[in-house]
Amino acid sequence: MLNRSGLAVLTLAALILSTPALAVPVVDQQNVFTIGQNNGFAAGEEQAQTFTVGISGQLTSIDIFLRAEIIAFGPVFSTAPLTVRLLPTIAGAPDNDVSNALGEVIVAGGDLPTVHAFHNVDFSSFNINVTAGDEIAWQIIGNYSAPLRTGDTYTDGSRYCRGTEISCTTPNWLFLSGQDFGFRTYVETDTVEAPEPAALTILGMGLLGLGFARRRRG
Repeated sequence: MLNRSGLAVLTLAALILSTPALAVPVVDQQNVFTIGQNNGFAAGEEQAQTFTVGISGQLTSIDIFLRAEIIAFGPVFSTAPLTVRLLPTIAGAPDNDVSNALGEVIVAGGDLPTVHAFHNVDFSSFNINVTAGDEIAWQIIGNYSAPLRTGDTYTDGSRYCRGTEISCTTPNWLFLSGQDFGFRTYVETDTVEAPEPAALTILGMGLLGLGFARRRRG
């Protein structure tokens, strides 16, 4: 029959072994490049990129390859904020109704890089659960510069546009074949319960101590 020391060790063991490991977001979808057709976009020119989820879990953030737009010689960069949304899709195209957005983040213009680089937009607070095969779009509105890669470099989605851009003067999203933005998406998979090595070491020392104490009493 276990004494108090034995019960304490077993209780500690149960707590340690049931402690979940921290889940770390991993890159799911990506279209990475450094050379492309550079484009500057104004606030009325709404852009979107669709993608297909490959890993089930929680969609936590996206990286978008862009920089702040130059608005005057110097150069002087725009500090106007950007609006970035995650939208469901309908028949492969972004949902026209932004009230159905899965999440919306306002990005301070002053936070954007002044040379083209990936900028992270955090959606973790929205708890967006996704399943492999889901089609989702990210939408961006504001003053910024972003290269486009032609030749359909990302085959599981595409660029769409609407608004005041010359080629997209329509209230509905227009599919632009063979064009993609640079981006990465991050998904956090389900947490798996697994003890850490340090926790196992503490548990082992406790069990050894319990065994030694029982031998002394014997």
